[in-house]
Order: sequence, then C-alpha cells, then structure tokens
Amino acid sequence: MEAGSSRLSAAATGGASGGGGGRKPADKFIGCIGKCTSGLTVKDIDRITDSISKCLDDKHGRKIFRRYVVQADRRTDRHCLDLYERISDLINLEISQRNPTENPSVEAVRSAERLSCHVNDILDQLDTLDSMEEIDWAVIDQLQRALDEQSAEGMFDGLKMVNIGLEHHLAKAYKSFRTYARAPCPQTKRC
Repeated sequence: MEAGSSRLSAAATGGASGGGGGRKPADKFIGCIGKCTSGLTVKDIDRITDSISKCLDDKHGRKIFRRYVVQADRRTDRHCLDLYERISDLINLEISQRNPTENPSVEAVRSAERLSCHVNDILDQLDTLDSMEEIDWAVIDQLQRALDEQSAEGMFDGLKMVNIGLEHHLAKAYKSFRTYARAPCPQTKRC
C-alpha cells in the first residue's frame, strides 16, 4: 500500500473521519478530502486509485476522475473520457440486446443496423482528436471497413479496440489523478 493509502487508512481509523463503531478500517467512510470523494470508503479510494481500468469501470471513480480532468482543464482527456464512456455504454447495450435464440444472420443484420449510426459518429469524433498515438490508425481503418461492410462483429471488435486505445491515452492523466486523489485534503491538510 502506498503512502497516500496509509494516510487514508489512518484517517479512517480515528483521524479526520472519526473512529468508533465496529467497522474495519477499510470499510469506514472518509470525510471530504476536498476532491469530491466524500462518502467513499478507504477501500473505494484504494480501488479507484489502483489502476486506470478499475477507475474507469467504477461509476464513482469515473465521476471523480472526470472532475479532476475538468478542473485541470485537460480538454483532450475530457473528450477521450466522453468517448470512452459512450463506447462502453454502446458495447454494454449491444451485449444486452443480442438475442442468442435469433437466427445468427438475422441477428448480425440487426446488430449492424444498431451499431452503424453510432460507429459513423464515433469515427467523426476520432477525426477531431489531435495526435492520438494510442489509437492505431489501423484500428480506425478496420472500424471504417467494418462499417462499410456492415459487419456487426467487426464494428463491435473495432469499438473495443478504440476503447483500449482511449484507456491507454487516459492513463497519462490518471497518473496525476492518482497522486491527487491520494494526497491529503487541500482544505483541511488531513485525510
């Protein structure tokens, strides 16, 4: 566990957020640390500061990370986070709408119809991003070909690859966020 986590654990066991109760230190809620983390447990903070993947997979983690990106005026990162969330929602929706009892060729056509409009818009948004070296242009070409061919699986796989690239890009901002989230409260100078 890193130094920031130790401070948070110390606060949870009786420091800034008070002690008492029968809760384990990692299950205690921490007070406001000046970073929109009020109401999260030390365990929650440890989880969202463990890796970019865990942060992006967690609703509260994304919310706090978004506030950090906005406050730091990281416009490209905010745009990438918006796109990441949109693609994640689209992937999850597509998975939930797939019908395993449907004729596979009919399901593929329906899936392609559902994805086409979104993929076209996502490709336009990717065009506006400046120098996204984390997203290989071959992936974007693959996504465009899948759209042109109305290949549902190709679009689905391409969207997953784009999200991996967006996650790699966001990992740069996440390094600063992680330090920020684990530091003592700038308002009270304690956790």
